Parts: sequence; structure tokens; C-alpha cells
Amino acid sequence: MFSSVFEYMKQRKRDNRNKRRKTERHSTYESAGHAADPLLPPKKLTWSIKRFKKTKLFPHRLIEGDRKPTDAELAQALKIAEGFHYFRHGKVVVIDEDNPDQIIAIIEFTKVEDLTLSELNKLNIIARFIHKFKQFVNAVNEASRSWGGYMWMVGWRKGFEAYQLAGVYLNSKKIEAAKDDYNSLMRSSSTPSNILGKLFKGVANIAFEKNRELMKMNSIPAFGSLHYKDPLNKFECSPNLSFTTGGYFNPPHKDTKDAQDFAFALFLPTNKSDGSIIASTDVYHVKGGSFVFPIIGLVLI
Repeated sequence: MFSSVFEYMKQRKRDNRNKRRKTERHSTYESAGHAADPLLPPKKLTWSIKRFKKTKLFPHRLIEGDRKPTDAELAQALKIAEGFHYFRHGKVVVIDEDNPDQIIAIIEFTKVEDLTLSELNKLNIIARFIHKFKQFVNAVNEASRSWGGYMWMVGWRKGFEAYQLAGVYLNSKKIEAAKDDYNSLMRSSSTPSNILGKLFKGVANIAFEKNRELMKMNSIPAFGSLHYKDPLNKFECSPNLSFTTGGYFNPPHKDTKDAQDFAFALFLPTNKSDGSIIASTDVYHVKGGSFVFPIIGLVLI
């Protein structure tokens, strides 16, 4: 009898502790990440509690810096990553185990076949916009930022010249050669900018508002703004946009100079020819594409 009561009390204590932790997690999520709309059905959340730990996917960097890894070194990194936690579906909230009130990431997966026609059209606006913009900017090719594939930047950046506070990512010669096309594309840039903002807000509206407040406070223009003094539209929340293709990958790193706590990332399967979203009925092959958090042992695939 004593043993039964004792086990019952232990289980009750565990249940109360788990319930309290679940309440605390939801409180953190709603205060720092996303406050759910009470008019919409709640989404099921998967919680991932992670602890930061040093993981050297590419040990050669300790001696040789950001040299591109050899095939053998890449194979070894993939071997190490086999022990990571992989996510492929649903909505996942990643929490720091040592700081439970700190959200590391909010992740949501959506299958192409589950998109409405309206959602698909909006994503195509974004995808085709960045595809067309590639002709007007230079690809990033420094070893410290790219080991393969291509990355471009659109929008505003800090000034790199004396007495210059801000600048814009562009290639003047390419713009001069197709000025009308560039002007037409830039006049349409507020549309993809607002669509991206709505997507960000839909996943993490608290983080979205914090980013907007920081931009408003410091008079930072959105990437779709034609002039640095243009006011922010309702859903604009980022001064620039980076986009990648061709199996892009780069050295594991931590962005230590970002003023904003959260960044919004969107992964889309697109056609190489025109940047359009691949239809669910298309036959296609994707190589790579994983997004890896080595320091917490987590992979999005």
C-alpha cells in the first residue's frame, strides 16, 4: 500500500512539473514569438528543447580558416550530422534548455500541394521577383560567405565609403544596360516585400513587430523602398533580402552584429528557368537543401 501511494505521489509530482513547464513554454512562445489569433483553430506545436554545445563539423577551419572543404571533409561532416535531430513537417518551436524564456527558432513546414491558389500565387510573386533581380546584382563569392552555389542581396546596406551612411546592393553597369526593366522591377518591389512581411507575421507576429519597431526607431528603409526616407508599409520588416540557388552552402557561423533578434527565412522549390514555384505534379529532384544548426544539433530538411 505504501509503495502504491508513494508511486502515485511521484507520478503526480512529475505530471504537475510537466504541466508547469508546458505552461511556461507557451507563455514564452506567446510573449516572444507568436500570439495566436483566438478566432483561428490552434496549431499543434512540436517543442524541441536544445542545449548549445560546441560541434566542429569542419575541424580544418581551426587551422586553415574558411577554405572550402574537400569531398572527404564534406562526407565527414555529413557523418557527424547523422546524429542531429531532423525535422520535416509540422510547426516546431525550438527553446534554449539553459534559458527556457529564450526562443531559438520557430519553424513551419507547408507542402506545395497544401497551398491554396492564392498562397501559391503570392509565393510565385516573390520567387519570380528575386529570379529577375539576379541580373542587376553581383553574386556573393567570398570564401567566408560561400562554399558553393550562389547568393545575392537585394535592398539597403550600411555605407562602405567615407561620409556614406547607407547604400544599395546593385550593379550599375547591368542596370544601365537594362534601365527600363530595372525601373519596372523596382516599382513592383513593395508587393513581394509586403507578402514576405505577412508570411513572417503569420509565423511569429511578436518577432515581426519587434523587427518593425527597431526599423521605425532608427529610420531604416525596407528593401522594397525606392528612397531611404520612404515610410514603412504595414507589412515591411526588413531592409534587405538575401536569396540563394544552385545548392548554396557556407561556413557554419554566428551573425554577431545583427541588430534584430530574429530573421525570417523562406525555402521554396523553384524552376531554374524562370524562378516559378514547382507544381506538386512536376517531376523534380532536389539535391541538398538542408538547413543545419550545428551548435544545437538540429536540421531542417
